[in-house]
Amino acid sequence: LGTMSSSDGSKEIAPLLSRVFPVVGVIPTLSRADLCSDVIAGLTVGVMIVPQAMAYAALAALRAEHGLYSCVFPVIVYALLGTSRSVSVGPSTMVSLLASAGLSNLAHPVEEQQEYVALVSLLSFAVGLIMVAMGVLRLDCVARFVSQPVLSGFTSAAAVVTALSQLDNLVGIQVQRETRVHRLIQHFVMEVDHAHVPTIAISLASIVFLFAATKVKRAVQVLKRFPDALFLVIALILASERANFRDSGVAIVGEVPRGLPLPSTLPWGRMADVLPTAVSVALLAFLQSFAVAKAISEKDGSVVNPRRELIALGLCNVAGAFFKCMPVAGSLSRSAVNYQAGAKSTLSSIVTALAVLMVVLYLTPVFATLPQSVLAAIIVVSVISMVDTQRVKKLWKIDQSDLLMLVISFSCTLFVGLVEGILIASAMSLLLVLQKAVIPRGALLGQVRDDPPVYNNIGCVPEAFPVEGVLIYRFDGPLFFANADLWQERMHRLIRRNPDTVCVVLHGGGVAYLDSTGGNAIDAFMKECKSLNRAVFFAELNQPCRDTLERMGVTRVKGDELEPPFFWTIHDAVQSAKVVVQDANISIDSSMSSQEV
Repeated sequence: LGTMSSSDGSKEIAPLLSRVFPVVGVIPTLSRADLCSDVIAGLTVGVMIVPQAMAYAALAALRAEHGLYSCVFPVIVYALLGTSRSVSVGPSTMVSLLASAGLSNLAHPVEEQQEYVALVSLLSFAVGLIMVAMGVLRLDCVARFVSQPVLSGFTSAAAVVTALSQLDNLVGIQVQRETRVHRLIQHFVMEVDHAHVPTIAISLASIVFLFAATKVKRAVQVLKRFPDALFLVIALILASERANFRDSGVAIVGEVPRGLPLPSTLPWGRMADVLPTAVSVALLAFLQSFAVAKAISEKDGSVVNPRRELIALGLCNVAGAFFKCMPVAGSLSRSAVNYQAGAKSTLSSIVTALAVLMVVLYLTPVFATLPQSVLAAIIVVSVISMVDTQRVKKLWKIDQSDLLMLVISFSCTLFVGLVEGILIASAMSLLLVLQKAVIPRGALLGQVRDDPPVYNNIGCVPEAFPVEGVLIYRFDGPLFFANADLWQERMHRLIRRNPDTVCVVLHGGGVAYLDSTGGNAIDAFMKECKSLNRAVFFAELNQPCRDTLERMGVTRVKGDELEPPFFWTIHDAVQSAKVVVQDANISIDSSMSSQEV
């Protein structure tokens, strides 16, 4: 009995563990070959992530070790809780830049280094808390309000700012940190006379090598996984030690502490100061991570739960906050490498974290002589591809209103600031959603052909011709309090401009939702039509909307039928409307004949 009860208990615990830690449910399904693939993928990403982590730490105005810490603790937490088997979590360009832009005004990254590091940790905690709250409250849909054109404008501008922000490291000068491009260029021009020639030479050589390596990797399949950034870092470390770059005035990374940090407390009293930055970082981090997870899931057929992703990302940021980590998110480049290397589960992320852990414990002194300009070159090359010129060309041809949104988002981010840019971009997306809901499109429909019956927009399809005596109108949006007056005004104008109309057919196929205000607008329009002796028919209106009209008393059951009539198809409604028109014409002819007699 004891054995039975223990086995029953384990059976109950296993599903619970799988729900909390998805990786637990995946491990039993993995074969030995799958485990080998995870190890290879994890080591491949580990080789790639070390130089990136150090570069992104520099971008966030932190020392290199903080980037490495951020590839250990948060990555392990995400591997246990995340739902995407190929997403690689860690420091990223946009998140690092936003963190630096939002916190540099609160504490100087160099002169007040300890305070600045504490604020970055607090920012990680706040970002994580916001993400967890959004996940628990099922607010993952909020992040989706940012449209792709608006997000593209932001990321393109942020990429430009990121590249320009590295000019000081690329040429070996000291420039005041700035995220507004015009001020950044102004400060750079003021100091460019002090440019350091050896640093410029190293920077140019590094950028040329990385660009050339990228082209070769695309052309030669065998070299696709070649760790070009790591190769560059090792080569420049050896060159720096041999040629003694430091004595030549080249800025180097300096001592990187060996080992992991002890858990530390956070400056809770500064929470209000970091909250605005935390909101924008949380929004961007989730958008970026979910976009990566979704793109990979479409390729490998896996299922990604956006709510679970929010909670997992939130908890890995919360955990990292107590170990001097910077905010993390899913990385597109590393996730793509992880997927292409054959990752079968989030165990690959655990292997990546262990690989970085070995570097932190034993190899950090090696990086002391690495020129900072090499990290700057890695950042510049990685962000240039984020400038989305192709989308601009497409939107010019497809939708110029979306292009306008992209340009506004790009300009605000470039000239107002990064944090302000993402907040303005989010507000613009929300306004765009409201505008499309409040002012939806509508169309007058005509008949294209009778067999099979086809009806389409008279203004767009030349073959569509009006049905004599019948006005067919389609409303392409929900009919509710925000646009009911607009709908009523449109219908009033249409009915006045078409005095020969005998029957109005309201095509409800595009009306997904109808509230009481929308119902009142329909009722008022029907009364107006009745006063003008015109019939009203409904076609293809969904059942919830029909129920709303019936509960409001706008429609009534008369015998076995509803009044006014509802039809399941537009063709049935038009055919019945033609009968009404014919009867009206007969009535007019009879009246004229009697007058002649």
